[in-house]
Amino acid sequence: AGNYSNFSMVVNGCTASDVTSKTVSNPPTPVLTSGTVTNATVCGVSDGSIAFTTSNVPAGSYQLSYTGAGSPRTVTVSGNAFTLSGLSAGNYSNFSITSNNCVGNDATVKTVGHLVLPTLLSGVTVNPTTCGGTNGSIAFTTSKVLAGSYQLSYTGAGSPRTVTVSGNAFTLSGLSAGNYSNFSMVANGCTASDVTSKTVSNPPTPVLTSGTVTNATVCGVADGSIAFTTSNVPAGSYQLSYTGAGSPRTVTIASNGFILSNLAAGTYKNFSISLNSCVAQDTTTKKISDPTPPNIGTILGNLALCVETLETLTTNGTRGGTWSSANPTVATIHPSSGLVTGNKAGSSIITYSITTNGCTASTTATVTVDVPSVGGSLGGSNSVCGFTNSTVLTLSEYTGTVQKWQWSLTPDFGSATDVFNSLTSVTVTNLSQTTYYRAVVKSGVCNAVNSPTAIITVNPIPTVGFSGSTSIGVGERTNLFPSTGGTWTSNNAIKASVTNAGVVTGVEVGTATFTFTNTATGCKNSTPILTVTSSLPCNQSITLVSPTNNLSSGSVVRQTNLGIDASNRVTGTSTNVTYQSGSSVTLKPGFQADAGTVFKAQIGGCN
Repeated sequence: AGNYSNFSMVVNGCTASDVTSKTVSNPPTPVLTSGTVTNATVCGVSDGSIAFTTSNVPAGSYQLSYTGAGSPRTVTVSGNAFTLSGLSAGNYSNFSITSNNCVGNDATVKTVGHLVLPTLLSGVTVNPTTCGGTNGSIAFTTSKVLAGSYQLSYTGAGSPRTVTVSGNAFTLSGLSAGNYSNFSMVANGCTASDVTSKTVSNPPTPVLTSGTVTNATVCGVADGSIAFTTSNVPAGSYQLSYTGAGSPRTVTIASNGFILSNLAAGTYKNFSISLNSCVAQDTTTKKISDPTPPNIGTILGNLALCVETLETLTTNGTRGGTWSSANPTVATIHPSSGLVTGNKAGSSIITYSITTNGCTASTTATVTVDVPSVGGSLGGSNSVCGFTNSTVLTLSEYTGTVQKWQWSLTPDFGSATDVFNSLTSVTVTNLSQTTYYRAVVKSGVCNAVNSPTAIITVNPIPTVGFSGSTSIGVGERTNLFPSTGGTWTSNNAIKASVTNAGVVTGVEVGTATFTFTNTATGCKNSTPILTVTSSLPCNQSITLVSPTNNLSSGSVVRQTNLGIDASNRVTGTSTNVTYQSGSSVTLKPGFQADAGTVFKAQIGGCN
């Protein structure tokens, strides 16, 4: 089919043409029109049909295509019509048929239904008889549903369930509290449904509310109470559980209320009561209080005592209570006056308590008892020599702590000097006069005491010196003082010797000093240096002149094998002089031996 024109052909080199336009057409287009629908007679049976009319479709058998169950189907066109039969319930559309390669279409949607449909209708709801129970139910009525067992689906707990239809009715039972909806069941291939929402409810929830608290009237007595109100709880006896002393308790509800009585002081909460497995709860915290206890205050007074001392304790709270001591061997206390007596060193807890309306309040304080201070023994008393000395004083067998040391120049310490040294020993040095020492000791809060007195007796240094010459020759003598009351020693006896009477003899050339020790005190002192010079040889004459060779102290011997000429003077009160010559002793004018001196002239010489 199409348009054709401008025809031409060449014959013997010549062109023959025809410009005429010619049209070639297809056969007439078939027409397909859907018509009457005949529904299926029974759900699940394919006996529905759709009637069609046609045009430009010759009679005969054709293939009918469509959207729906069973496509394609062979149909027979006769008298410009045919029927699509054997259809089940459903939607059918987009019908098409082909004739002489030409297609006839009908996009109409046709619905094949059922002549008879089942129905489902939810009815009366029966609630469970107990909270959490599963004896709730929903009644249903049906139509066009034969008696028998069916599967019921729904939204809710337990779906699906098998139910038995009898007399166009059934009951969905064994239900717990909850919402149920979207019920459906299939009968004869058809679905009966009910989207109604049904609510199965527990019995009315019991309500429990705690109220007024009545406190205990006496401490330690369980006579407090709590009042409660209820709703949805019939009168009767019930078990009340709670957190607190005495739970659970049996209570009797009357007129929507009850009282939980005989309660001791304390905290009570989390109250609950059960009815038909339903629980009424009240989490409120209620407090039962004892009467206000007496004001105990605090313990006042000196809590530090010395053994055998007394102290009265008091309180700034309510008076009239009782005192007690946890350790009476350390401290006892009078039960009513509060008079504490320290018995021995240690500590004890003192308790003051008082009871009012059966309520007892108490407070404590710790009493400390110290042993009395003891001065102990002070060792180190000594006799020393003045100026250069050192003595260690040591305190022992004392009780307490050394607070300080004291010294005085008088035994009564009338004008004492404090030395703040807490050691148990001190060193005193270089005293010049007798001094008295003592330590001051204190034990805890006990009075300080003094130790015994240590006496450092300072003895004087002996006074020493030469009563004769400080320079003598070998074999010559001189004298020292004192000559009694002690002993003399030479620091260089090979140069000069000394007797306890203080007589010094030159031994050989050199120097020496002499130390005197007082026998009574042991104190010492030393002389200045003595010089020993060489003597004249025995084969030389000796000439003694004044004032060079004057002699005023000591014992002096002059010896020679030749002659001695003397014009010197011998003075002093104890001077002893001897001139020994091998030939002659000549006393010349100017020689003098004073009264009290001893002078000897001897012939004998050095031998």
